[in-house]
Amino acid sequence: MIRSRLRLLTLTSLTLLLAACGQQTPHTSAPVASPTLQAQGFDQDQRSDYAIFRPSDSFWWVLNNPSGAVSTVQWGQPGDIPVSGDFDGDRRFDQVIWRPTDGMWWVRRSSDGQVVTRQWGTQGDIPVSGDFTGDGVADFTVWRASTRQFFMLNSATGDPTIKNMNSAVADDVPVSGDFDGDGRSDYVVWGDGGRWYGLRSSDAQTFTEYWGTTGDLPVSGDFDGDAKSDYAIFRPSTAQWFVIYSQTYLGDAVMGQPGDLPVSGDFDGDGKWDFAVWHPAVQATYTVRLSASGNQRITQNWGETGDVPVSEPFIGRRPTQSGPSEFDFVKRVAWGDVGQYMYYYDRRSTLTQQYPNLDWSVDGCSAPLTPANWQYNFVFINACNVHDFGYRNIPRYERTEANRKLTDDAFLRNMRSECARRGGPTSSLYAACMYWAGLYYQGVRQFGAQYF
Repeated sequence: MIRSRLRLLTLTSLTLLLAACGQQTPHTSAPVASPTLQAQGFDQDQRSDYAIFRPSDSFWWVLNNPSGAVSTVQWGQPGDIPVSGDFDGDRRFDQVIWRPTDGMWWVRRSSDGQVVTRQWGTQGDIPVSGDFTGDGVADFTVWRASTRQFFMLNSATGDPTIKNMNSAVADDVPVSGDFDGDGRSDYVVWGDGGRWYGLRSSDAQTFTEYWGTTGDLPVSGDFDGDAKSDYAIFRPSTAQWFVIYSQTYLGDAVMGQPGDLPVSGDFDGDGKWDFAVWHPAVQATYTVRLSASGNQRITQNWGETGDVPVSEPFIGRRPTQSGPSEFDFVKRVAWGDVGQYMYYYDRRSTLTQQYPNLDWSVDGCSAPLTPANWQYNFVFINACNVHDFGYRNIPRYERTEANRKLTDDAFLRNMRSECARRGGPTSSLYAACMYWAGLYYQGVRQFGAQYF
């Protein structure tokens, strides 16, 4: 039986452990592929490939997209854990394994086929895929549950970084993702009770979100294409996905069947992660709901029982040299979280050359003060400032009710995040805070149109 702490390592590590704990013995034959379907991420075409790792013989099998070409290489040994990531900066995934027995990383570089090894971590650690420095190269990183710490080795300088996750618990597991949209991975863990707890790279502030429950699996992905990771979970018992989109708030989908494993990736290359699952069987099957094709579903036979599907977590996008347009920047800030807003607010003077027309003025929360709510004007002040930024700037580019609602929804989300700092769902302070957040949200929805 797999311990709950290990059950959620990463999507890749998870399935490896499942294969090692009593499931059918893997076969040694090649995966069954259909020549008419294509696949993703090892080839620079911006689409995820269908990729599996076979623990029984340490072979990697990749069905390339869009060519349908099959590539295979033996890399690793029994007991190794496959890790997805670009460790040489050529924008292609490398074959990477981490060896739990000695903490050794083995990287087969896609750029030149050369082998890179690095000892980083120890038995009991969990390998993490991520670019924590934003240089476009994955960093060697592990999560140590026993001490509630991340250990990261900078890929460019070799300098070590240790991040203490003081509010984490021993059963938390790491999740790869860029939740503040600054192009760098954040240090994030998820617990069986559904708590996301992280440390933003943009401002070194912690954040908390409650999404999911015991038995769910956290998934890393940018499902709305805004260059930020969304809070997403897959529920194996019912084959349901539940997502808090960073732009549009809530979403859900039924995708797969009980017992399937979620796979993270953008299979149609539209910049949005797709809902995808892998069904273990003698002829294992990927099922993908394509976001670019009206939610069209496709299936692809690839792999077999005992294999491990290799996911492509969203770990951050490298910004273009010119940066986003002014309106795109406004939407990113107005519909983002408080930490991201504060990061840019503190640097507003240096942003004037690139974005000269922005209005950064704030007046805090303007809700009428009463003895019952006065404290929440202070609790929600940062959320109110983000909301002010949206109302002052978005109408200058595109004054629509849809954009106003997105701005108001971000306001609600940021207020709820502030409430999460005041205890869990069972706390009376949390309940009162959530109540007032709802009232503030109703207020801007009912009376805010005249100010937008």
